[in-house]
Amino acid sequence: MKNRHPLRLSLMCAWTLLAAGCSPDLAPGAEDADSATPGTTTAALLELDLRTKGAACNGTTNDLPAFIAAFKSLASAGGGTLLVPAGNCLVKTTTTNEMLTIPANVTVRGVAGASRITLEADSALPERVRALFNIANRDITLQDLELVRNQAPELARETKRTSALIILRPSSNFTMRRVVLDGQQTEEQLAKELVAHGVMFASGGEGALHRNIRMEQCTVRNLVYGLFQASNTYTNVSGIVVNQSTFEGNFKDDLEFNAPKADMADVEVSDSTFRDNRRVGYGAGFGIGLANVQGAVIRGNSFDNYRYEPIHIEDRSSKVLVEGNTFTRSYTAVHADTTWRSHIFIINNSHDVTVRGNHFDMSANTQPIQAIYASPGGSIYPPYGLRIEQNTFVLGTHGQRFLFSEVKDVVLNDNPVYVSDMPWLSQTNGVGPAERDRSNGDRGATDGHTLSLAGVKYAKGVGVHATSEIVIHLGGQYSRFKSHIGVDDSMGSAGTVVFSVIDEQGNVLFQSGTLKGTSTTQVVDVDVVDKQQLRLLVGNAGDGGTCDHGDWAGARLD
Repeated sequence: MKNRHPLRLSLMCAWTLLAAGCSPDLAPGAEDADSATPGTTTAALLELDLRTKGAACNGTTNDLPAFIAAFKSLASAGGGTLLVPAGNCLVKTTTTNEMLTIPANVTVRGVAGASRITLEADSALPERVRALFNIANRDITLQDLELVRNQAPELARETKRTSALIILRPSSNFTMRRVVLDGQQTEEQLAKELVAHGVMFASGGEGALHRNIRMEQCTVRNLVYGLFQASNTYTNVSGIVVNQSTFEGNFKDDLEFNAPKADMADVEVSDSTFRDNRRVGYGAGFGIGLANVQGAVIRGNSFDNYRYEPIHIEDRSSKVLVEGNTFTRSYTAVHADTTWRSHIFIINNSHDVTVRGNHFDMSANTQPIQAIYASPGGSIYPPYGLRIEQNTFVLGTHGQRFLFSEVKDVVLNDNPVYVSDMPWLSQTNGVGPAERDRSNGDRGATDGHTLSLAGVKYAKGVGVHATSEIVIHLGGQYSRFKSHIGVDDSMGSAGTVVFSVIDEQGNVLFQSGTLKGTSTTQVVDVDVVDKQQLRLLVGNAGDGGTCDHGDWAGARLD
C-alpha cells in the first residue's frame, strides 16, 4: 500500500515537461527562492485597475493581454496592487502564453464575492500543462477572487490535458486569502483525461525551496487534487498554513503534502471543513495526505462523507499532531474485505505521531472499520512512537477504536467509548425506554432531562427506570468499565435501586447495595479485560418501582 497516489499517465508526462523547465520564461523580476528573503507583500507601490489595460471582464472577451500588460507595469514599478473589477475576466491561454506569471511584491485583489477569473485553453499541444497563474516570485498575494477552470470547450474538441489554476514554483511568501478555486471538474471530463487541479507544486531542481505558503478562508472545490506535489519532485517545502478553509467535491486528495524524494516541513491545517469527496477507485481520495512530512499539525477540522480515509500518513512522516478534529461518514466505500478501513491511516515508518482529542463517528459504516489503523503497510518498517489519547468514539454497529498490526510502540491513554454512544445488544426498562444522555422520562427515548446526581450534571450516560437491563458487546477490546451511579436528582429523596454489572459468564463484577434518593453517588470501576459482554442491571430493591429512576452517569469503557 506504499505510495498509493498514482497519477494518470498524461499527468506524469505533462509534469515531466513542466519540471524540466518546458514552460514560459519567468516574467521580469523573477527570482529563485534561494535568493528571496522573508517578507510580506508591500502595500501598493502602484495601484492599477485591470480595466485601464483594456480588460472587459464580460466573460467573452479574452482579457489575457490586459493581464500581461498590467503585470509588466507592476514589474517595472517594483510591485504593487492589481485591482480586478467585478465581473468575469476570461483568460484564454495559448501556446505562446501558457500561463500568467505574477511579478514579485504584487497583490492581485478583487471585489469580494464578485470578481471571477476564468481559465480556458486552446487545443494545441495537449501534452503541455496549462495554468492560470504561475507563482515564481516572492511576496505574492491573491485576495477576494474566484478562480475557475472552464474545460467545456476542450471537452467538445476531445482535447486531453492536465491543467491547474495555480502553478507554484520555488518562491517565498505566497498567500491566498478568501480565494475560491473551482475546477468545475466532472466525471465525464476526468474519464476523457481532462484534468483540473488547484495548486500544483512545480519542481525547481534538487535543493530548491518553496517557503511560507498560506491559504486563509479559501474554498477549494470540484478539482482533481486541491493542492499537491508529485512523487517525482525533488523540491523542498518549508512552512504551509491552511486555515479556516473549505474543501468540497474534489475527486482525489484535497491536500496532498507529498515529498517522498524531498523534504517537506512545518505544515499546519486548522479550523477547516473537508466534505463530499468524489473519489471512486481506491488509491487517493483523502482529505489530507502526508508523505515524508516532518512536523505537521492537523487541528480543529471536520471531515464528512469520504469514501476512503480522511487522513493518510505514510513514508517516514514524523512529529505529526492530529488534534481536536471530528470524523463522520468516512471510509464508507463498500468493497471486498479490507482490514485497513479507518479514519486515520498510519503506515511505512511514520513515527512520533500523536492523535489526541478527536471525535470519531462510525455509525454510518456498514462494514468493519476502526477509527485508527497502523501497520507497516507493505514495507518492512512499521510505524512507531504513536500516542493515542483523549479521543471519543461512536462505534455504530461495525466500528472499533483501533487496529495495530506489527506496531509495538503505542501509548494508549483515556480513549473512552461511552455506553450511550454504543449499539446495545438488547435493553429492557421498567417505564419507557432507557434514554441515551438523558435521565429516564417515562415515555419516549428523548423526553428525559440532563442526568444529575447529588447536584452534579452529566452530559453523557444512560437514564433508566428499575427494573432495567442493558446488554453491550465488548469483544475483548476494553480494560475498564467506569460509571457514577445513583437515583436521579429529579426524584428528590424518593426511589430505591440496586445497580449490578455482570459479565457474559454470569460473574457479578459489581453490585451496589440499595441506593436511595438521599444516598451519596457511588463510583463503579471494574476490570473488563477479555470480557465479551456486559449486562448493566438496575433492580428495584424489592419494594416496587415507584420513583426508581437510576442513572449510569458518565458510563464508559476504557
